Amino acid sequence: MNEVSRFYELYSEDIRLVSRRSRILEKLTTWKYLKEFIDSNSIIADIGAGTGIYAFELAQQAKFVIAVDLVRKHIDEIDLRIKNKVVSNIRTICSSATDLSSIGNEECDLVLCLGPMYHLQNKTDRIKCLNECSRILKKNGVLFIAYINKIMAMLYFIRNRKYLSTEIISKIENDNYKELKEFDNFLGISHFTNPDCIEKEAIESGLLVERNIAADGISYFISEQLEEMTEDEWESFVEMHLNHCEDKNSFEMSMHGLMICKKV
Repeated sequence: MNEVSRFYELYSEDIRLVSRRSRILEKLTTWKYLKEFIDSNSIIADIGAGTGIYAFELAQQAKFVIAVDLVRKHIDEIDLRIKNKVVSNIRTICSSATDLSSIGNEECDLVLCLGPMYHLQNKTDRIKCLNECSRILKKNGVLFIAYINKIMAMLYFIRNRKYLSTEIISKIENDNYKELKEFDNFLGISHFTNPDCIEKEAIESGLLVERNIAADGISYFISEQLEEMTEDEWESFVEMHLNHCEDKNSFEMSMHGLMICKKV
């Protein structure tokens, strides 16, 4: 996990979901579904919280938020914002998503895991993360899991003129990312998957898969066109996306997927 921490120490995570419309769409989609499960009594764990882009908004609507992140820089930024904003209902923990021992059993109504699966290259670690998320959930609690779609990630490299050889494709298909750092530094710390595989891992962890959602649809491939839209055209596009983001063809072609599970 040291490599992941080093990457994010140099990366501006706080602007990722607000820098352009193709990324804003992911946040808009996630919030559409989050609103269904939050009320003033909710206790929420935000695992892989980054610099708190969800945590601070969640804290305005929920009783309490536990923000967990592997990267000390991110936790320090959240702590500073807590101090500056005089927020009293967010607690921070600097820890891996595979070790949530600072959170009690069945403590949370809702758990967000909106980043860790991007980097847990070993299946054992992914199952450990899912098991930990399940452990801290109350019965019938809800878990949001974000993931990166493998085929769309490969196509996105090509879209950006980083052409893949047969060897590179084979290594990505077989999850041998560490050998591809020279091709792209993000690959060295990545894990890509697909909707079927992420569902199987959730089921293996005893979770009930309720929905699989296209978090950003085809937006990464039409990012320039999205930026050219007027506000009215953008709002129409967002409405269309949200109306179809649960369609199977939509989430299979989305760069980022969002899976909603329940602890039974």
